[in-house]
Amino acid sequence: MFEPNDADVIVATNHTAIQKVCAWSGVACILFMFTGLVVAGFLPPMPTSWSQAEVAAHYRENANAIRAGAALVAVASMFYVAFTAVFSGQMRRIPGMHPTVVYTQLAGGTLGCLTFLVPGLLFVVTAFRPERSPELTMMLNDMSWILIIMPFPRSWCRTSRSLTPSSATSGNSPCSLVGWGT
Repeated sequence: MFEPNDADVIVATNHTAIQKVCAWSGVACILFMFTGLVVAGFLPPMPTSWSQAEVAAHYRENANAIRAGAALVAVASMFYVAFTAVFSGQMRRIPGMHPTVVYTQLAGGTLGCLTFLVPGLLFVVTAFRPERSPELTMMLNDMSWILIIMPFPRSWCRTSRSLTPSSATSGNSPCSLVGWGT
């Protein structure tokens, strides 16, 4: 007969703790992203009316701040992956939830981390050699901004689609973390 021991209690406790840490990773992701954009001097964003020379000058004058801020934006992606994992795990617990919906949420969320990683790395690449031609600096800057902004509507749509079946099939028992209130 199996007798529970201290190791089993530790594993059960860690399971709940891991879920809580992953859930709070969603908040950490947002904080890292916006903190990174502030540190880089990108909030508010550069005016779209700026010329190539003005954008290049901004990168030259703020290269270290942009590098540091962009690194924070890229780090936000690891928190997004953890949040996606716990979100998908909670969806899995919903009675009647089809596995395809859960796996679609997990795959979409995992790819969603690129929303933070790729633009963050492109900001770093742009600031790495601020003396490059203004045309290339402008192109890399535009590419970074387009990649950080354009995926958000898709991401919100994916999340709302994932939640719609969960609310329809779960009745009155919403997804909840075990022991969340303790």
